[in-house]
Amino acid sequence: MRVCLPSHFGKTFNLSVIEEFFNVVTCQDAEPVNGSIDKAAGRANRMKLFKDSLLREENPEFFEEHFCKIPVIRINMKVRREGHVA
Repeated sequence: MRVCLPSHFGKTFNLSVIEEFFNVVTCQDAEPVNGSIDKAAGRANRMKLFKDSLLREENPEFFEEHFCKIPVIRINMKVRREGHVA
């Protein structure tokens, strides 16, 4: 997906929400126990973000079918200039 909108239009926030919804559970969502991730705890932690979401209320089938099921790769294409803090 390519998103082209003006500055301060909410692109990063919207992509972060999409990433949180689709991305599989990672070690950032739950503490690893004995080297493996507790996926149920990670999913529950992430579910808190979407507790009162319209998508979950109006289309629960879609929510359950896709929530935390698709690996997401996020690439930042911002170019850093020398001497500039991004």
